[in-house]
Amino acid sequence: MGFLGILGIVILIVGIYFLINGILNVIVLSRIKGKPILKDGPMVSVCIPARNEEDNIGKCLDSLMNQTYTNMEILVLDDNSNDRTADIINEYHQKDSRIRYLKGKPLEKGWKGKTFGMQQLIENSKGEFILFVDADTIHGPDSVANGISIAVQRNVDFVSGYPRELCPSYAGSVAISAMVFLCLALPMFLQPWLNTKTLASCIGQYMLVRKTALLEIGGMTSIKNGITDDVNLVRKMVGNGHRALLTSFKEHVSCNMYPDLKSAIHGIGRSVTGIIPTWMFSFLIIAVFGLFLSSFSGIASLVWLIISGYSTPAMMILGGSLLIWIGWAIVARFEGFSFLVAFSQPLSFIMTALLYNFSVFSRIMKKSIKWKGREV
Repeated sequence: MGFLGILGIVILIVGIYFLINGILNVIVLSRIKGKPILKDGPMVSVCIPARNEEDNIGKCLDSLMNQTYTNMEILVLDDNSNDRTADIINEYHQKDSRIRYLKGKPLEKGWKGKTFGMQQLIENSKGEFILFVDADTIHGPDSVANGISIAVQRNVDFVSGYPRELCPSYAGSVAISAMVFLCLALPMFLQPWLNTKTLASCIGQYMLVRKTALLEIGGMTSIKNGITDDVNLVRKMVGNGHRALLTSFKEHVSCNMYPDLKSAIHGIGRSVTGIIPTWMFSFLIIAVFGLFLSSFSGIASLVWLIISGYSTPAMMILGGSLLIWIGWAIVARFEGFSFLVAFSQPLSFIMTALLYNFSVFSRIMKKSIKWKGREV
């Protein structure tokens, strides 16, 4: 068997796995919903760490003030912003007594900015559950209610969900869609039954956590120097025996995470740096470039078939490439990306590979990555 035959088998196997795994993930995760949606129950402390969020915090608070869930408070920590974030928070406090303003302490040694802000929010919260949301999220009226309903009805300690991403830039949205790869590659559909650290995933834009479970692991102190607070937190909790669920919140939460391609590259590069160990980078770069090339191998195979007639290796390459593409599009739509972005899989693959390279270069050169004006 020649090189093309081996390549065809590999691409076909990967395509079959991605398609089946992606469909199973979508089916299982989409069924995790609050039914019925509770309007009252355990107290929820909605906690928002905000640093230089004058363009976003008002829209976020407007949406949280209109929740159908009644037993809640809203804590907003101004993390040493140098814009009007603090003023806006105080203006909203005057409108709604449930909104509490917290002045963030100066960053202490050994902490990352966001984890330090989250720890202060934990210490000031009163709720039985803490809902961490980002300042650039906008919530439908049942956002809090759906999350607490899932936690109560399924008796879990951690609930997170994919929001609908609203990046106005097409290129930025394609870069953000790199997150699809995780749901395509990992059998997340097994998490509700196995509850293992390996499969545990979450989205930091919406994380509902039982406070007693959070305090058991020492709050954020156990992961205080972590760049990716969300992934580190869920893995820590699951590792300590607490149950976690991930689902889709695109019907309830939207997020304008990055306004353009440049900020998307820096933001996702920061996440990649925090999630992927250095020793895995070489393998992942090769794998991602291989998947990217598989898309173009599929196009080349189609041309080959048209010109030369039937060829088994070409058929396998084409079939596997199409299965990868279809699986990607299904998961991308489930995660709330537009049709155009969902079918931009080859471009997203190459962007993902470039982001891995960006992170590798930063590590090798010991070059710091900045986020919100701080080194991370």
